[in-house]
Amino acid sequence: MGLRIVVSDAGYYPSLVDRLVSEGHTVHLTMPNLPPGATLGYLPGDGTYMTDEQVVLAAVANSIDLYVGFELGDTLGTTLRMFDLPVLMHDESAFRLETNRALGAAFIQHRVSGVRVAKAQTFDSLPEVKKFLAGSKSKLVVKPAPNSVGQADNDLRCHFSTPPHRNTLALVAEDGGYFDEDGQGSVRIEEFLPGVETCVGCMFDGTKFDTVFYICHEHKDAQNDSRSGVLTGEVGSTLTWHHRVQNPVVDALLDEVAQSLKGTGAGFIDLNLMLDPKRKTVTLIEWTVRWGRPTMELVLATYMGDFGAYLHRAAAGKIGTVVADYAKAALGIVVYPYGYPLVPGNEKPQQYPPCFKKTKGAALYPLTCVRLTPTTYIAQDRYAVAVAVADTIPNTEEQVLMLQARATALAARMDIPGNTWRDDIGSHWLDDLETARICLGLNRG
Repeated sequence: MGLRIVVSDAGYYPSLVDRLVSEGHTVHLTMPNLPPGATLGYLPGDGTYMTDEQVVLAAVANSIDLYVGFELGDTLGTTLRMFDLPVLMHDESAFRLETNRALGAAFIQHRVSGVRVAKAQTFDSLPEVKKFLAGSKSKLVVKPAPNSVGQADNDLRCHFSTPPHRNTLALVAEDGGYFDEDGQGSVRIEEFLPGVETCVGCMFDGTKFDTVFYICHEHKDAQNDSRSGVLTGEVGSTLTWHHRVQNPVVDALLDEVAQSLKGTGAGFIDLNLMLDPKRKTVTLIEWTVRWGRPTMELVLATYMGDFGAYLHRAAAGKIGTVVADYAKAALGIVVYPYGYPLVPGNEKPQQYPPCFKKTKGAALYPLTCVRLTPTTYIAQDRYAVAVAVADTIPNTEEQVLMLQARATALAARMDIPGNTWRDDIGSHWLDDLETARICLGLNRG
């Protein structure tokens, strides 16, 4: 018998809702706050929209089994916990831990041997940012700080800056940059770290992590793979699954994170690490308690069991009571559903996804949602993800090329106006896994 599940803000993950419906669960969606003139653009399966009041009344009547939230500490999820309803969501205390780098350093740096925390500083004043950059002689990473008031355009999300930082000084001050016209905003400046950025992700049930975790490598540069320059968000990812018992370094990391997160809620946790194979160092850049894209599309594609039941076990504090069954690997290509001007001299426009800029007052509804198959690909509000899955972790270039070809063929079949994508996702997958083996002792079995 299926579960009765309420999903919040389904516009972020229509693929998750479709998966739950396909598994026989009854899904209800919370009513979003639509911009003026916008209409609801997506309703999966036989699901229905419910107001927050209706959800609370249903919880009181014990007619809901699970609430899945996406945003940190949303008020509805907090209220539902009062009725002992399993809620998959982290609360505000988790967010404070995430954004407080001193706390992050305390529970990682001093307890896990060989792991340091990246140096970073958050600025809420534009004059302070200018003063800091003017005096810095180091290569830096500049990005909007979590929960910042002034929001950068998507193509300004993250910026590598080299001394004397003149271009960055202009960037943070210009209209539409990291600070708004009233000078309100926030920016985080981090030390630049050489190496391979690697994500370690695992499901947390409020007290402990699952027995399996994933290693994810994201491709972030929309126009090339130099790993430098302006970043526009993930344009593709590779993901592999591993057992904690076979990986003592990762196991120790997750144990320490679990100690700090007890009582803050349940959900997937990502540790973003910089691995330097030359120095064999591991540096914690940041860690997040939110659902990330396109990573979650790869998680959905690789989970072989009842995903709704898995989420329910996690929200009820019973993760690990059933061994999670995942396919070993996945390669995902982000396909953008809008056109992009051709780059002069470029004969392969599919390699150059568009850079989206925020427009004041622009509405994301109605959503563009196109389905190819329920489990392989679902278009989202701004893009779709074409995923190829494998039962074994790639060990040869031929295996990687085969997954690339399958994902690319799926991307090419997507009937989306102006669909564009990068065709080299996974090109350094084997090297990335080798780096994880060197720095984390990763067991690739």
